[in-house]
Amino acid sequence: MDDPKIITAHVYSPDKSIFKSSKNDKARCTWTTCNNSENCGLHARGECSYVSIFGWQRCPYGKCHSETGFTGRARKYRIWIQERKERFADVLDKLKSHSGVMAVVGDYIFLPYDRIARNEAIPFLAKDGLFHNGSSFLKRESFTIDAVMSICSFRPQALLGGEITSYQKEVVPKFILHLSENMPDMYEKLCAVYPRAAEIISEHSNVGREAILETLNPNIGVFEDIHGGKWRWDGEYLTSEDSHASFMLVNRFTELRIKPAPKQWVKITDDAQVTENTEFKV
Repeated sequence: MDDPKIITAHVYSPDKSIFKSSKNDKARCTWTTCNNSENCGLHARGECSYVSIFGWQRCPYGKCHSETGFTGRARKYRIWIQERKERFADVLDKLKSHSGVMAVVGDYIFLPYDRIARNEAIPFLAKDGLFHNGSSFLKRESFTIDAVMSICSFRPQALLGGEITSYQKEVVPKFILHLSENMPDMYEKLCAVYPRAAEIISEHSNVGREAILETLNPNIGVFEDIHGGKWRWDGEYLTSEDSHASFMLVNRFTELRIKPAPKQWVKITDDAQVTENTEFKV
């Protein structure tokens, strides 16, 4: 295993925050160290379980560090922020929040699904509590077909009694979908003992999910931009006859044709656009 190294950092400036802050809020710097980033499915996706405003999860290979600076009224406020940005320039905001999709992380499986870590039958790294987050990292040898079945049959209870029905309605179908996409061998084992899994997948539609454009079938359906313009994808170029564009050489046109950069996310509009090689965001 590698020596710990800094993989991402973030500097919080209260006066730049999108959330309302008070004059007593102080600048903060957080950074994450990791000794297994080269063998991490999250890191490969540009993600980290520690990077999240809400719902971060403790990783067995990493550690989150923090340092508090000054309020905006202090003379050293901006100097302190600039010094931290320079110190961590190479890794500043390098990783983003986990996307809510399972991943293999070293000797663990990361299962970031709501309330999944409440399942007492499965030895997660840490159980969810009333006032703290659990850690839905599970040893790979514990991710058996019995554990998968337990995840699918689990019915978490609310604090004041009664079942939390959103788990079976929303979490389980999402888990099975991600399992079919990321661990097809385990998905096949699940279908053999739990036929409902195959039914869930057959009932599922990918319309509305985000995926990388070049991994989609070309010449099927159209994509819509924020102006309501329709775009056709031919596998290399996007073409539109009704989109709006600013700062063009001419202000009227009959067709726009652009060649997108690699790895651009678009919303799927037709299930036929999906292939076995389609890369989804969530």
